[in-house]
Amino acid sequence: MSRLSSLVSNVSSMNIQTSRKISAFIGAIVGDAACLQLDWIYDQSKVANIVKDKDPEFWPESHCPFFTLPNGKVSCYADEAVQSLNVMAANDGKFDSQKLIQHFVHYFGDPESPYQVAKAKRVDKKYPIAGPWIQGTVIKMMDRYKDGFWPPGPEKANEHDGLTTALALIIQQAPDIDMKQLKVCFNLMTTCPDSIKHHETEAFLIHEFIKGAENPIEATKEQFKKDENIIKEINAVLDGKKSGKSAQELVKTFGMACPMPGSFQSSLVSIIDAKSYAAAIRESILCGGDCCSRSNLIGACLGAKFGIQGIPMEWMSKVDGIEDILENCIKVLA
Repeated sequence: MSRLSSLVSNVSSMNIQTSRKISAFIGAIVGDAACLQLDWIYDQSKVANIVKDKDPEFWPESHCPFFTLPNGKVSCYADEAVQSLNVMAANDGKFDSQKLIQHFVHYFGDPESPYQVAKAKRVDKKYPIAGPWIQGTVIKMMDRYKDGFWPPGPEKANEHDGLTTALALIIQQAPDIDMKQLKVCFNLMTTCPDSIKHHETEAFLIHEFIKGAENPIEATKEQFKKDENIIKEINAVLDGKKSGKSAQELVKTFGMACPMPGSFQSSLVSIIDAKSYAAAIRESILCGGDCCSRSNLIGACLGAKFGIQGIPMEWMSKVDGIEDILENCIKVLA
């Protein structure tokens, strides 16, 4: 038995909640990697013309208009999640905001970091660049940290960096969510109140899937019933699904780009009524735009729902370092 097969078998044999937790994290990382070669294409017809009648995951050539990486790599979003997991694994499974931010500043900000080497190429504005794309939120966070701001999260950051940075902690807490501690982690990447509220909603939703709730969406609506905007956003997705519109139509309406609430709502499009993990990730890729970001939330929810056995082994085997990620998941989440 291969190392990966052995680890997957180990996770499958754990108690159901622990297995769901690890599957949630792996679901996010694998989902992100599956999208990478077709990320950030904002013309849905272009995605369709590239893929035609084939499955879109782990597409053999990169068509991302901004950066290129070989298959098996993840976007900066999933890399934030992996690095947070690694720091917690090295710290006896405990979250430490100072250790995490110091690691981020070194990992993403060192002049020799692949992220900084690739960022330097952006000066010429000749795209796509070779190498990983560092998000604006990460750049601003590091600048604020170096200037003495604490928490260092930018005040207007409204993308999914806060969620992915906190993903290991969110999952570790299940089933008893601690929003106060999560906010400390969210604030490393964003101090925008609207972003924090969306991350809290997403964290609760992930917990409901980990707990095996009968209807995680309705449970989340009940939890946040006093927040009119969150309820309107969720109901708009539910109404859109009931109307019979395609996922592509709905994502185009709610938002194909990185910012929330569009990214949150467009993730829900593929989470609600998902028939399988693979089908939901494929659907999100075909919707275009920032599918990597969406697939971190989609993958976490549906990884928990369908379990490690629901994530295709072929997909997992294509992700660089997946065995090490699984081992650190066992250390931190089991």
